[in-house]
Amino acid sequence: MTDENLNVVSGPAESVQTNLNHITNLVPDQEAPKVYAPDLARLSSALSVLDPDCDEHTWKFKRLAPLANTAKMFPACGDALYQLSVAWSRGDLQDKPSKAWTTPGGNGKSGKQVFNSVWARFFNGSYSGKPATLGTIYFEARAAGWIPPEEQFASSMKEPE
Repeated sequence: MTDENLNVVSGPAESVQTNLNHITNLVPDQEAPKVYAPDLARLSSALSVLDPDCDEHTWKFKRLAPLANTAKMFPACGDALYQLSVAWSRGDLQDKPSKAWTTPGGNGKSGKQVFNSVWARFFNGSYSGKPATLGTIYFEARAAGWIPPEEQFASSMKEPE
C-alpha cells in the first residue's frame, strides 16, 4: 500500500508530527512515525458494537474523549467525528434509540442536553497528560466481539482446511 492511499497527514497537521517526535523521544536523525487520519468507516463499524447506554464515565472518557481528541488532531475530520459521535450517542449506529440520549440522568439532564459541553471540554481542553485515543474504542469493540473489516476479508480468503 502506498502512502498516497493512507491519508498521510501534512500541512497544518504537521505539528502533530512534531509532537510525536517529542513524545516518542526520537533522536533528530531518526524518521518520525507517520500519523494517519482516522478511517471513519472502520471507526463507525467499531462503535456500532458498543452500547451508547453505557455508564457516564465510559460515555465521556472512553468514547467522547477519544473522538474529540482525534477531531482536535485532525481538523479536516473534525465535523465528521463530531457527527459520528452524535450518531453513536443517539443510538443510530445500532438502529436502537439510546435511552441515555433522551432520558435525564443523575444530573437531571439527558445526553442530548450535555453532549455539546462534554464534546467541547475534550475538544478545547488543555489536558497535558496522556490523552485518550481511538485505541480504547477499538480495544473495547474487539472485546465486545467486533472483527475489523480487514480481518473479516482476510479470513474469508483462507482456503478451507
